[in-house]
Amino acid sequence: MVEGYSDNTFKVVKETFFNEQGEPFTVEKHYRKQARGNFFKTHKPELRDLCMVIGGSKGKVMAYLLTHLNFTDNTVKVTQKKIVTDTGVSSAAVSNVLAELEQAGLLKTKPGYLMISPGLILRGDLRKVHMLEEAYKNFYENEPQNYAKSISLPQIIDHNSEILILSAFPIEGDGPHLQYYADSSDKFWELIFSCLEEDDPVGYGERIACLLKHHIALGTVMKITQTVRAGTLQRQFNPNDFQELLKKYPTIKTIVFNGDKAFQLFKKNVSLKDFPDIKTIKLPTTSPSRGRYIKPYEEKLTEWSSLIK
Repeated sequence: MVEGYSDNTFKVVKETFFNEQGEPFTVEKHYRKQARGNFFKTHKPELRDLCMVIGGSKGKVMAYLLTHLNFTDNTVKVTQKKIVTDTGVSSAAVSNVLAELEQAGLLKTKPGYLMISPGLILRGDLRKVHMLEEAYKNFYENEPQNYAKSISLPQIIDHNSEILILSAFPIEGDGPHLQYYADSSDKFWELIFSCLEEDDPVGYGERIACLLKHHIALGTVMKITQTVRAGTLQRQFNPNDFQELLKKYPTIKTIVFNGDKAFQLFKKNVSLKDFPDIKTIKLPTTSPSRGRYIKPYEEKLTEWSSLIK
């Protein structure tokens, strides 16, 4: 019997046997090499628990991804909407966390699924390591190596609009169409229709029509340009063109900021010196943000009602 190794991966065992006529014949048996030092094992539950201890949006999202990680190919087949529903983290927070994790090189995303870097977690031998590293490197191979995609929401506005309500960013959805306040945990629609003393029609088109009927417009302060260069995702945040918008719709008398984030971004990036008659008002956010100084819903409703009425 002769033993050897093929490509340092398989053990080849040659054995000689004799048939009924007494003639010798040789058989090769191939065994997968299983050296102890050649197998990588990651304790997923412990890493997941660590993320939960860290807490916050990032900890919750990362713990969720680790819980649903498929070790076969290091992927998680899940939509952003599903993460929001299962974790209770807002759409804005999930979108930002995934973007930050991708920029840090910890994962790569495509619509409907993502891949976690094998440098962070994996299970398998050296051949599996090389396979996952190659797959991660070529994750965007079917997409242009350099491209830019703009993520923005068109302003909901007409020539009768008098109040422009601004949120901070557009939220990238799971489908081809983006909507304002699509996160079911955001209280905007419930709050605004309570202020207007109208029944919420639920349908997005009907909601928009009702706001326009009450001379209310919607927009975001910033737009997002998502760029991929040689497989690396980058995001740039730029303000929308409010000079052009306000010149086109001179009926706007008041700009309302849905939360402090929208207010601060507008203050930093936009000038209203050419529109001295436009009032600006900051109202408490309708998003499900948590914190020491977050106002209860009843207080938010009181402040928003004073504006709308």
